[in-house]
Amino acid sequence: MERQEAVAGPIGAPREAYAFRGEVGGTVSVSTGGGEGDCGFDFETGSPYLVYADKVDNASLVTSICSGTSLLAHADSALRVLPGEQPTQDDLLDGETYHKKFGRLWTGTGCGRVTKADGTPFGQAWVDMTQVRNELFAVNPAAESDQSKADGSFCIRYVRPGKYLLTAERLDVRDYIRCGVLPGSCEMRAARTIEVHAAEKISDVQFSVGNVRLHTALLPLAKFGVSIDAPERDALAYHRTQTRNINGEFPAGYVPSGELLVQTYLRPDLKTGKIPAELMRWRMARQEMCIGTDSEIILTLSRAN
Repeated sequence: MERQEAVAGPIGAPREAYAFRGEVGGTVSVSTGGGEGDCGFDFETGSPYLVYADKVDNASLVTSICSGTSLLAHADSALRVLPGEQPTQDDLLDGETYHKKFGRLWTGTGCGRVTKADGTPFGQAWVDMTQVRNELFAVNPAAESDQSKADGSFCIRYVRPGKYLLTAERLDVRDYIRCGVLPGSCEMRAARTIEVHAAEKISDVQFSVGNVRLHTALLPLAKFGVSIDAPERDALAYHRTQTRNINGEFPAGYVPSGELLVQTYLRPDLKTGKIPAELMRWRMARQEMCIGTDSEIILTLSRAN
């Protein structure tokens, strides 16, 4: 395909595009994947971008994470070189060094301390930040997570600007306890968000954890797959897809209490990639359920009438 480079507006807000190279003008449509393993570029509504794209037709372009597309604020080097200017010394730095030098100007940092319900430090827990976004967009976790120190302190760097949920968890295998928290509440719906700005450091985040008892589900998966999904979209939300083990059953561990959606799906034949004809007579199950504390869950698949 003919290679194109153009500055264009974000998806949903077309604007006049300026082409550094190639014949692109007026209003153009730039397509990309949804970000679920298809190399789609994650555009943010309202932000300007330098777009590197391949031509599909006279009015359509396509881009991906492998194309060099970036926020306009991150594209200083390209905006100098593309028009023909001489590169600066910073432009010639290797990618890792360049990111260390300028990444802090584009991203924020979130630091604080996490404790248990009794006020003692919650050490050795994984602390994550998950961006709150329109549900049409894929979940966007912070680039890094951090393991809390013995005193409960943590610091997460290179967080792109936005509003985030903060979570912390540590698995206790003996008691099947998942320790997790959201600022201000142990309930997702009542969680507070933390707003992160570029080139700023939040250093006083204080929150405590609550215990969530986990369960084990025994799933008969002879010819089917089963997924278990929580409605939440944060780092603590439970999402599990199972395929059968040698006995036709698979234990789904660490299932939290609360509302869950259980669904079945057909598994294609490993050799042919096709779904066997006999499976097509089965109707897939979809059931919402509420798992109570100290529950034992046994899910059984049976042929629908």
